[in-house]
Amino acid sequence: MQLSITYGGYATETTVSSLAASAVGTYGTAGSSPGSTTVSTVATITKPANAIGFILMNLDVTTQANVRWRIGATATTTSGQQLQPGRDTGYVPCAANISICAESGTATYDVQWILSS
Repeated sequence: MQLSITYGGYATETTVSSLAASAVGTYGTAGSSPGSTTVSTVATITKPANAIGFILMNLDVTTQANVRWRIGATATTTSGQQLQPGRDTGYVPCAANISICAESGTATYDVQWILSS
């Protein structure tokens, strides 16, 4: 099931809570969300032990870069799924660490983990 909520054509930080609430009601309970985090070079987002999925969002801030993300391999500036500013992945039913990097400069992202009930 793909969840997608946009506001004025762009997802906003507040919609992460809305997306998570929809996923939580269907799949499990809300887990931790680190809040806004920046990335430039490759970084690994470590999943909680009882994660069953996540929603990843590239926040729409001034001079924001696209991010690339991958599961099971390392994201680079040219490989991985591209996530444009203000966009989210929708609910991804996967319990794995996420590799993420900015295509150029710095990007600000947020991730909401969905945990087993």
